[in-house]
Amino acid sequence: MLKYFFFTLIIVLTSCSHPLIKQWSITEDDLSIKTFPVPHGFDVFYDSWAAKSIKEYYISWSIVLNGSYFGVTDFGAYYPAGLWEWENIICCWLYLQNPHGTGANISTVPDYSDPNLSHIVGVSLSWWVNIFPRSELKRNAWPYKNAFQAWPLVLSGNILQTFWDSWHANWQHERTLLGVTKNWLVYLFVSIDEVSLSEVGQKILELAEFRDDPITVINLDGGPSTAYYDGRNWFRENVKLPIIFRIKP
Repeated sequence: MLKYFFFTLIIVLTSCSHPLIKQWSITEDDLSIKTFPVPHGFDVFYDSWAAKSIKEYYISWSIVLNGSYFGVTDFGAYYPAGLWEWENIICCWLYLQNPHGTGANISTVPDYSDPNLSHIVGVSLSWWVNIFPRSELKRNAWPYKNAFQAWPLVLSGNILQTFWDSWHANWQHERTLLGVTKNWLVYLFVSIDEVSLSEVGQKILELAEFRDDPITVINLDGGPSTAYYDGRNWFRENVKLPIIFRIKP
């Protein structure tokens, strides 16, 4: 039997908002899922000093939760791991040399990307989201407002990926994930109990929403960085993080 965990599913519609808030539970594996449809639009925000808590950012947004991978410098500033682009400003100069977190300089890498983070998440000005392999990164044709690297891919069009020998995938962690369906609907997933990525992927595949609209899902930062706040439900709402998703009211 799957280890009990609380799993929050936050739906971000790219073209409209749901008129109703749906909530349900899957009980056969002691799995509780809450679903929060939210309005159109979101922002991926980066603060190098992590000055505010998740709850403090909530004041002008409807849902706030943790974002993707990051590291910290010797003098206390944070940096995104691998490529980070925001409105044509590109950073970063450091990447995670290996999945265990050793830092290295990438100033000589032409596209500023981390070879250990397999995929790119691109967000357009109209919040259209695309998840694609790092190998397809093309610097001369870049239509995105935000772009950042993430790893690993959990589902590809409802196909569970076969990388479960990875230490990161098999370890039990809190998780935050992002998914895009064939019809370009965007979903954010948060598990506040510790699970492997294979368990999360298998449970997402059981949801009726994706039977006729296959979803591609990538893992975002998790573990002690997992946090969210929506005014009624929260987890680690007072944690301060450098990379967060801010969803519009």
